[in-house]
Amino acid sequence: MATDTRSPVPLDMIYGILRAVLPPALTYVVAKGWIPEASGGDVLAALSAVGAAIWSVYLKTDSSKMEAVEAIPDVAKIVAKPSPDPRGAVAAAVEDPDRPKVVNSIGMSNPIPSQATSSTLKL
Repeated sequence: MATDTRSPVPLDMIYGILRAVLPPALTYVVAKGWIPEASGGDVLAALSAVGAAIWSVYLKTDSSKMEAVEAIPDVAKIVAKPSPDPRGAVAAAVEDPDRPKVVNSIGMSNPIPSQATSSTLKL
């Protein structure tokens, strides 16, 4: 059986919490005198920029795209084309028995319909 490596708490929720917690935490740090008051804005801007960069990179991975689509209740099936990279995220999702929404197009009589329906997504 495959191990589920997906986070039990969605990362967008974690980043939302961080966006809400960081400004007051930084205010506390400045009030304690741990960093100069004039630098507080710069520190917050730097943390925001680094966080946005990490978030952007994460969102662009095949794995995160697959998880996002799988989470949509109206999507019944994701039909994946044969992957050139057998170790890639799409191939791993097809092989994972805990991810039944993701299926391989090999061996299907009509693997990718001419018009996508709301319950099928082709990759």
